[in-house]
Amino acid sequence: MSIRRYTTMPTTAQILELEGIVIVDLAPPPVISGIGTGVVGMVGEFLDGPFANPYAAQEITSTRDFLDKFGDYDVRVGDSGKEGNGYRALMRRMFSKLICVRVDTTQAQTLTITRDAGATGVLTIAAGTEIENSLAATKKYMTDRTVTWTASEVGSANAKTVGLTGTGTVNAGLNELNTWIAGIPEALLTQTNPDFATKQNPITSALLDTAYITAIDKLNWGPVLTSGISIVFSARTSQTIRNYLKTHVDEQSDGPRGRMAIMRGIFGETKANAQTQAQNSSSKGDRTVYCWPNGQMIIPKISSDPTDTMIDSFLAAILSQLASERDPAETTSFTQRILSPISGLESAAPSMGTSVYKDLKANGICGPVFEPLPLGAWFFQSGVTTDLTSGKEPIYRRRKADQIEDTLGAALLPYQKSILTNSLKTAIVGQIESFLEEEKIQERIADYKVDPVSGNTQTRLDLGIFTVICQVKLFASGRNIVLQAEIGETVKIIRETA
Repeated sequence: MSIRRYTTMPTTAQILELEGIVIVDLAPPPVISGIGTGVVGMVGEFLDGPFANPYAAQEITSTRDFLDKFGDYDVRVGDSGKEGNGYRALMRRMFSKLICVRVDTTQAQTLTITRDAGATGVLTIAAGTEIENSLAATKKYMTDRTVTWTASEVGSANAKTVGLTGTGTVNAGLNELNTWIAGIPEALLTQTNPDFATKQNPITSALLDTAYITAIDKLNWGPVLTSGISIVFSARTSQTIRNYLKTHVDEQSDGPRGRMAIMRGIFGETKANAQTQAQNSSSKGDRTVYCWPNGQMIIPKISSDPTDTMIDSFLAAILSQLASERDPAETTSFTQRILSPISGLESAAPSMGTSVYKDLKANGICGPVFEPLPLGAWFFQSGVTTDLTSGKEPIYRRRKADQIEDTLGAALLPYQKSILTNSLKTAIVGQIESFLEEEKIQERIADYKVDPVSGNTQTRLDLGIFTVICQVKLFASGRNIVLQAEIGETVKIIRETA
């Protein structure tokens, strides 16, 4: 045979086995696809949800899917249907991929119902059934899950427990269940002490914070469903929740995927307080973004008129679909489309002007702004993080750094713990250069340099540590375009000749 073909480099002995032509057909290195940065993780309060596993993360694929999994709008969810209401936080937003966790607000307030021995018939109390405290008629509650008794299920051995959402104190030992729970036929119950009682006190702001912390933990990157999350936000805001979101993104970014937290002020928050909260040392950083003020939009299920709504979820929607190197405050048709549902700023927002937006940027706050002409659309004035350190302010810098680092980290995993030969080092460097060169060709980065020498000493190499130093220059965002104009009858036009 005069021609032999190998798919790996043959040894010298193999080559000398026979005279002829040796062809080494090596597979090219795989093309590295950049890791996406658009998966959003959200926690909030909902009418419905996975009650058997109340903090189970659920992927939402459409509005219909959301309604099937988490239910419709209800004014009793959250604070009068506003703060904390997941429906309000999500409706009319567009995400490339959305993972939701229902915050179990019923953990502090439950109701145990025992049917008397003489009761007859099948009894069902559906999720969302309204309950009224007869001693405080203004206090409304609703059940968090559906429970059903068969005709034979009576007595304490067949007691059913439901969680309650709402505020106030549920009265224990009330009679006449049918007057207390809407829509229950009297024939299904006896009228003598159905024996229901609360197990704990009504939920408080501290318990809500605890419930939200539990929900945020369910977005951790361990499970497959949540591992790809790069953006997180919450339907309810408080200092405790914001602090924990900061802790969450810092800790989760130690893993395989960098994350950012999008935060906001409470409804009706003043500018002074927003500035203080944005710069709170426990929640500021280049992985956190603070939005203020909130916005208004028409949500048909809530009102035909504009109603206050959360602004942070709009920024999260932009980031979920925007390339990581682009500025989320850009004034393009893309951001205009995402923010098109916004009709104005929240009802308690102050007058906004240039001086206000200067203050917001100086304090690391993304403020929504309306550009009347020629666009007639809403945008974010400044795409900044809460970290005021020079070079760390732009949101796109943090996101692009995460995208490059996460992509290269994943691409280099197959080389880990292999023998640190020169060919392995060359392969590692080749993978890095291949990806960065493609990024440069696509104009997603301006330039790069890969240095596999300077970071290494023989001592470190002997310990199995191989260091590659990567420097990547990003394109600057065109945040300021200066038009210098001189217009008038006395202007002298001087044209240079070739």
